[in-house]
Amino acid sequence: MVRSPYNDHLIYKLPFNPEVIDCLGFCTKDPGKMIPRLDVLKDWKTLWHVTITPYGKEYEPGVRDKREIVSAFKNLSLRVGKDRVVWRYDPVFFRLYFLFPPIKHGFRHYLLS
Repeated sequence: MVRSPYNDHLIYKLPFNPEVIDCLGFCTKDPGKMIPRLDVLKDWKTLWHVTITPYGKEYEPGVRDKREIVSAFKNLSLRVGKDRVVWRYDPVFFRLYFLFPPIKHGFRHYLLS
């Protein structure tokens, strides 16, 4: 079901298939669990927004080791194409970035790896 952006009362029912839908968008902090299932999406165009930050467990307690996420990000890029994967850095804690060199170093590390 898709609501018209011009008329709130107009709702379209579209078939869920790649002939009708232009692209599936995914936002995640860890694409690792989707990589083994990418074959299910082989007929679809996809766009992946992957959030990777250098923040530790005190700010992101549910996120696994960043090295594993960076590895999964690279693997995803190889599988679906680098033009379909976007690295997001969100949120940016400017105070932490400028006050604590480890955050600044972590950010540079991810940029260069």
